[in-house]
Order: sequence, then structure tokens, then C-alpha cells
Amino acid sequence: MVENNNQTIQAIINCSGSKAVLNNKTYVVNTPIKLRSGQTIDGRGAKIFVDYSKLKFTVFEGTGLKNISIENLSIIGDMKLNIGERKIEKYLIKLSNCNVVNINNIKIENSVFTPIHISDSRSVNIKNCHFNKIGLETLNIPEYSYDGIFIGGYNSSSDVTISNCTFKNIGRSTPLENDLPDDGDGIQIQVPNGAKISDITISNCVFDSCTARGIKIQSGHDINLVNNNFNHCKTGIGISMANTVKKINIRNSNFTNCQYAWATNSDTYDVYAENIFFVKNKISDCQAGYRTSGFSKLVDSRIDSNEIQNLKTFFVDGVLENTKITHNKIYNFGLKNDPSLYMAILIADRSSKINVSNNDIKTVSNSHVAIYFQEYVENIIIENNTISLKNRIEGDKYFIHLTKKDNKEILKRNKTIIND
Repeated sequence: MVENNNQTIQAIINCSGSKAVLNNKTYVVNTPIKLRSGQTIDGRGAKIFVDYSKLKFTVFEGTGLKNISIENLSIIGDMKLNIGERKIEKYLIKLSNCNVVNINNIKIENSVFTPIHISDSRSVNIKNCHFNKIGLETLNIPEYSYDGIFIGGYNSSSDVTISNCTFKNIGRSTPLENDLPDDGDGIQIQVPNGAKISDITISNCVFDSCTARGIKIQSGHDINLVNNNFNHCKTGIGISMANTVKKINIRNSNFTNCQYAWATNSDTYDVYAENIFFVKNKISDCQAGYRTSGFSKLVDSRIDSNEIQNLKTFFVDGVLENTKITHNKIYNFGLKNDPSLYMAILIADRSSKINVSNNDIKTVSNSHVAIYFQEYVENIIIENNTISLKNRIEGDKYFIHLTKKDNKEILKRNKTIIND
């Protein structure tokens, strides 16, 4: 049975007390449904079909509310829209300036626009939600392809937890190898300059086939990303800084078949990623591990105790300051045999105060350098690494290469092995 009037849902909400229970039906919605403070919307397995061509802005919306919950329902969209209709931003759940929000067991499919948009809110808990086929379905349409969850605002958002959620087929439905546009994130965290976002935890989530990033962080501090899985994402975690990002903990997560496991980028000088801890993660069968790009720099950070296998290019490549790369197991890098990207660890010019120690580095490929420092790098420590490479007639510089510096003293503090 199909209920054709979304006013039915609004009437249930308006007439109910602390819990509004929907019937196990399919509802068609095209105008906003207003939420109320102190109320739980229990879908009881209901399905909501969204006619985007008629939808005005949102499905569920609330501003300035407290103690609200939405649970146990499915929202299914219609992705067949013309270009003009795509230019109007619409959301499935849009909450602004709310306090104590719970979204549980929601399944969202075929959404052209961002399903959940949270701004300037506190104490938000999103769990057991599933997102599939979110964003534009073709590469030929020029508009931005939307994300699974957006957390941000114009003033401040804090105390947000996202757990046990899955994000699949986010962005444009084109193969990973294509030259993809920079859009389609599972979760995006962003506030403008002057606003604050903090105390974000994303845990036990799966990001599969996100055409841009599984998680995109543009601003914020005290962000914990723990026990997540990233597969077939262009970048697992992208820190694309509009302003300095601080105190991000990336731990116990798996990255497979990604172009980059994680990356930082900034178009502005003096905007850095500070106090980033990438610890006890696993990276396998990816194009690369971590890279800085633009003017970004990794500062006061630690890359420690990670397990790396089968990278086409490098594990670390970038500009770092006061950062430690220690106790990592890096097995088989440079499998692409690209001579410009065949280093396990490349420390770029403008770097300083770098400690590369106690790593276990080995590869079965030829023509590779384990650790490479460019010319303008200052204050370095390289010691107690074990480096195992295939036989190189060119000499010891292919274990550790320091431009315009004598490698002999450095090599004495490391163990090098030649495999025939």
C-alpha cells in the first residue's frame, strides 16, 4: 500500500507524545516534515520514497530542537533528475542548532543529494545507518556530487559520534581508474573560518567505493577515526584544509585498493595539519600511503606501528616538521616501477626535525630507494632501520639517500641487507 500524502506523517508527529510510530507502509514525500523536540520518530520498517522533482528542500527538518530521534526506516530516492533540478540543494534529514540528536538504523539509497546534513549542533549520535548510491550517477553532469553525511555549520558543532555505518557507491558511478572529479565523500567535516568543530568520533564504519574520499576533513580538532575500513576509495581519509587542523587520531583502520590511504592538501601557506597520529593501521594493495600536496605540511605528528603491503609507489611522500616515522613494517613498495616514485619514504624540501627510526623496510622490486631525503631538509635522525633490497650495483645510496650528504655514517646506524 502506498500512502501518497506526506501530511500523514506530519499528522502522526503532531498528534503523538514522546514517540511517533509510523505504519509499516511506503510513503511518498515531496514537502518538508517538521520534527519536534523531545520526540522519537520510530519508522517500524516504513519506507519513504522521495520524488526529487517535487521535493522542496528537505524530507525531515528541524531547527533549534532538543532531544530528537529518528530510527528504523528506509528512505529511497529517484535519481532521474534533469540538470536544473540538481542545482537546488536538498537533503533527506537536515538539522540545525539542535542538541541531543539520535539517528539510528536508517537505510538510504539512490539519493542525488546529501542524505544527512547536521549544522551547528551538539551531542549528535548517528549509528547503524547504511548509505548506498549517493550522488550523481554519471560523469557527464557538471554539478557537484553530494556526500553521505555532512557535519559543519557557521558557528560551532561538537560531540558528534558516527559508528557502525556503511557508505557504499558514494559519488559518481565511474571506475576508480578514471580521472574523477574531486567530489563524492562518505562523510564531510567542514566549518568556515571563525567557526569551530571539535570532538568528532567516527568508528567501526565501512567506506566502499567513494569516488573522492571516505572521510573529508576541512577543519576542526580533536577528531578520532578508529577501527574503520576503506576500500576502493580514491582517498581513504583526505585532510583538505581551509584552516589549520589539529589533533586527529587515525588508528586501527584498514585501507585497501585506494589511490591514497590518506592525504593532506592546502592551497594556503601557514595552514598545517598538526598533531596527527596515524598509528597501528594496515595499508595493502593501494597506489600509495600518505602524501602532502599543495602548501600542506604535517607538523608535530607521528606515523607509527603501521603494517604496509604491496604499494604501487610510496608509503610517505611529503613535507614534514617535527614528525616521527617509526616502527612501521613496509613490505613491497614501488611495484609500479615508476622511477620518480620508487621510494618507501621520501622527505621533501622544506622539511625539518624528522625522525625515521626502527622501521622494517623490504621490497622484491628492482630500482628502488628505501629512504630518500631531498636537499633542503634539516635536523634528521635515521637509525635502527632494517632495510632489505634486491641487489643494486649502483651502491649503498639506494638504501638511504641524502642529497649532497655523506651516507656512510647514517648507514652505520642502520641494518642493510641485499637480497639476490
